Amino acid sequence: MYGGAGGKLAVCDLCLRIEPGECFGFLGVNGAGKSTTFSMLTGAEVPTSGDATLGTLSIRRDQEQLRRVVGFCPQHDALEGLMTGRETLRLYARIKKMALSEIEGEVSALLADLDLLKFADKPAGQYSGGNKRKLCVAIALIGSPQLVLLDEPSSGMDAATKRFLWSVIKRRTTNCCTVLTTHSMEECEALCGRIGVMVDGVLRCVGPLQSLKSQYGQGYKIDLRLNLEQSQPQQLVDFFRAVYPGAVLDEFEPPNLTITVPQDAATLSQLFGRVVEAREAMHVQECSVMQCTLEQIFLTMASRTKLRASS
Repeated sequence: MYGGAGGKLAVCDLCLRIEPGECFGFLGVNGAGKSTTFSMLTGAEVPTSGDATLGTLSIRRDQEQLRRVVGFCPQHDALEGLMTGRETLRLYARIKKMALSEIEGEVSALLADLDLLKFADKPAGQYSGGNKRKLCVAIALIGSPQLVLLDEPSSGMDAATKRFLWSVIKRRTTNCCTVLTTHSMEECEALCGRIGVMVDGVLRCVGPLQSLKSQYGQGYKIDLRLNLEQSQPQQLVDFFRAVYPGAVLDEFEPPNLTITVPQDAATLSQLFGRVVEAREAMHVQECSVMQCTLEQIFLTMASRTKLRASS
């Protein structure tokens, strides 16, 4: 709660359990409460009510011990520009009370894993934006933490560097709990086994990706590429509406046509059969069927927020 009684309730009744080895995708529009949740878990903000525990350690009572077993990559780079990457990791290793004999090996291994060895002895302030993010992730991973909090770790990176970072995160977090916030649906699908969407401080939906698609998906999308000299677009639309009364024409941008069929209207095998029938009879050059994407689920949740705000 910000602003005392009657103020803004940033996070409300968040109840969640994350198992070791699990990467949980924590999604939501800006202002949904994700970073506030991280602030409470790391001790930067004190919750007005409730508690969270890691094993037997409480965020209210045991912050000093928690900081030794929690790794945090903040949304904005929190680096001392005059310290080198190697010095930065040594500092955080000491903060986490790593054995002195293990620090150099762990620091070198992380720098090598994240492809930072050639910049290891340069001041962090001279790093590129992508290398600064990689160093922030290294800070979160050092010391074998039990919980890793990653707040948009790949923001500002090019596509190749993002994929490289994802592989490092996967490899380095196999034995700990990981919570990831991101605006990249591709990143979430690549890393997360379970996903939750935060709306106005409340976790509105949570579950594995396929479960969310089945529960909140708007249907199957049929993409058709037509032969404009022979195909009749309206005939195709009428064909699918006759078979599936709830079918909707989503988009027609010649030569491409997209139709949405309700998810409970047919099994996939039946739907593929109808698509093949339409392709052969109505001069369709290419066709595909796909479920709704994670991005569409996210946008559906966000639109519900806007509707509530305007009503």
